Amino acid sequence: MGDTWRINNTLAQPFQSDKYVAAVLTTFVIGASETFDIDEDDVGLGMTSQLNRGVLKVTAINPSTPLPSPNNNVVSTVTQLETAVKNQAAGEVIEILGGNYTLTQSLSILVAASGGVLRGIGDVTITGAAAADEAFKVDPAAGSGAFEYTFENVTIRGGADKVGVQVDNATIAQAMTVNFNNCVLNQNTSGNALDVDHSDATKAITVNVNGTNVWDGPVNIVPASTSDRFNFTGVELIQGLAGGAVDIAAVYKFRNCVLLHEGITGGHANNLVFVAGCYSYTDDTTALAATDASDFPDDFNPTIV
Repeated sequence: MGDTWRINNTLAQPFQSDKYVAAVLTTFVIGASETFDIDEDDVGLGMTSQLNRGVLKVTAINPSTPLPSPNNNVVSTVTQLETAVKNQAAGEVIEILGGNYTLTQSLSILVAASGGVLRGIGDVTITGAAAADEAFKVDPAAGSGAFEYTFENVTIRGGADKVGVQVDNATIAQAMTVNFNNCVLNQNTSGNALDVDHSDATKAITVNVNGTNVWDGPVNIVPASTSDRFNFTGVELIQGLAGGAVDIAAVYKFRNCVLLHEGITGGHANNLVFVAGCYSYTDDTTALAATDASDFPDDFNPTIV
């Protein structure tokens, strides 16, 4: 970390080592003989300074880039990230500073982390370990209540030919909700960006994807419960989605999405598929077209408005 704002080589509060803490306006009063040092990493986080009449003012100049919170677990290395995920508590927010992170192992989201968030600050790309089947596995241990977890503002891909995020309820025996807010899930050579299995048909899985990002990797979903909900809003699924041929009234919703032409495959006629305000993508040289039934070439029977 480069969070070393110093006056006379003394760390200036409210900044602290290893965790970046900043206010929109922070004022330090310094004397004429005092000096200050601003580390370039801090400037890279969208901060600037001004020395005027012995007062150092530090202001955020890029409000579109969120700043880490002093109340959250801020990480900036692969080791810190892996340790944070392994020890994440209920409702805890892990914030990852911008950069590229290649994992050394599959990271399992713990049942104890229900309500937790994994959030990128700036541009964060996480690549799975080469030997791991997935970058992240959301298959928590047995729990006593509904489970929810959120990925936010991160790009995730598996190791080469592997899965980005694997979701299953084989062990938890409770309803699960997994949210992807402003995320990008890509494939790495091949393999699914998102893979949803459903080992316990008595408990629902809900997946909510919200954002305006391009997912350059296929999505695979196998439903099992009539309470399953797979909601996609604003995302571009340019490598398509494959649904399991399961005769059950699981619900898929696509709102304001870009869907691969003839690329929403598989499924069952009794799945409930609702499509609103979506467009069909063929390739980068072909104009988008309104989504129609041809984009669901197999057994899905969509309602399109």
